[in-house]
Amino acid sequence: MLAAAVAASALLIGVGAGWLLFGRDAGPAMSAAQQKAWAEFEASGKYDEGSIRMVGERYGITAWYATKKELALECIMLTPAPTATVGCAPPPDPKKDEEGYWGQLSVQLELDKPKGTMVQAAIVRDTRGEPVAVLDRWDPGPQDSWTNMFQGTELDIAKAIVKETGVDGGALQIIGYDGDTPIWFAQDGNNCVYVADTSKVLLKGCGVDMFGGTTEFGGDGVTYSVRGTERGPVLTVIRGGDPADPSIDDTTGEISE
Repeated sequence: MLAAAVAASALLIGVGAGWLLFGRDAGPAMSAAQQKAWAEFEASGKYDEGSIRMVGERYGITAWYATKKELALECIMLTPAPTATVGCAPPPDPKKDEEGYWGQLSVQLELDKPKGTMVQAAIVRDTRGEPVAVLDRWDPGPQDSWTNMFQGTELDIAKAIVKETGVDGGALQIIGYDGDTPIWFAQDGNNCVYVADTSKVLLKGCGVDMFGGTTEFGGDGVTYSVRGTERGPVLTVIRGGDPADPSIDDTTGEISE
């Protein structure tokens, strides 16, 4: 179920939302345990020299990124784990923007066996093409509801969207981030994209065509361009101009009118 959810998202996304974003610039500082894990990865000889880096942590799990076989593969590793929790895949094709932002690089582990709690982690691409990590926790059971998909401020924002618009909370997902601001999408009859805070919806754009169409909306010098793909909605954040101006695709460099 988690793997299927991961395959349905795109740029900086967290399908099933509530995902935390990591991997920007220098990344977080490492604890002694994380330094030990890094040293063990380096000593294993399995990864390209100098490629191993910590890209974030959540739920007590640390996510790592590395390349191997002279950049032929990218890998995500999770620690601590009772057994090796590693996923590797070829780098995304930069000529295909939906793959450039969202590759096949993901892995999951069982966080709590008695409860069946799982943690899903994936490597995606930001608007600069840099790899970043997103992590999500899934708790199955009869108490499961859409509110379990989000935490903290993101849950408060999701509740504000539901309260104001009446959208089904179970249809909400985060498709990307503008800085630290989550961008939301609800795949239902209206297919709307939302930018909101904890009290109200700030921006809204509806009618996203999930079969290849592009919807653009924005304000205050920023445009959000959302294109439907077979992998899910792809978000591009455009600084400056307005939605009617030509934009440059962050991956392909193509200019769209």
